[in-house]
Amino acid sequence: MLDIQQRLNVEKTEKETKGKYNYWSNDYILSKVKPMLHAEGCVIEINDTLEECAGVPFIVSSITIRKKDELISATKAAVAVDVKPQIMSLQQSCKASSTFARKAALEGMFALADTRKDESKFHQKTGKPIVEPETDRWQQIVEALISEKYTIDQIEKKYYISENTKAEILREVEEGKHE
Repeated sequence: MLDIQQRLNVEKTEKETKGKYNYWSNDYILSKVKPMLHAEGCVIEINDTLEECAGVPFIVSSITIRKKDELISATKAAVAVDVKPQIMSLQQSCKASSTFARKAALEGMFALADTRKDESKFHQKTGKPIVEPETDRWQQIVEALISEKYTIDQIEKKYYISENTKAEILREVEEGKHE
């Protein structure tokens, strides 16, 4: 399992348009994990159960990794079911809870962490993507400014850049032009 956890590189490829964030889908995680498990002669089992605690229903997702009859790893994750959903039916609420519980179990089992800084944050007032230090977007902007492909004004039309971040970018651009 350690080898798989270290080799596994899963980026958040799905985009939630209303909340404006990126996320992993269970299908995407499994598409990356299954070939690695197969190469090790392992199978993955995923099961959901409906349980109740203090009157609240939960979907509990269990994930088990087996090699032949030997248990390699097991984990569980639970997510409450909204029994009075306002936007979706009860069945849809159960399905959503199952999806979240499975994803939480997969994230825990394989120690998933996004390999990039989150570049999916959007400024509340402008709706523009936020530029943060040490991200791929940051580096692309610095390079575009150094090469004079774009001006800072052109970039600010597309991205939200705080005054402090803007000062850091311009400082890095000046250093880059003198190298």
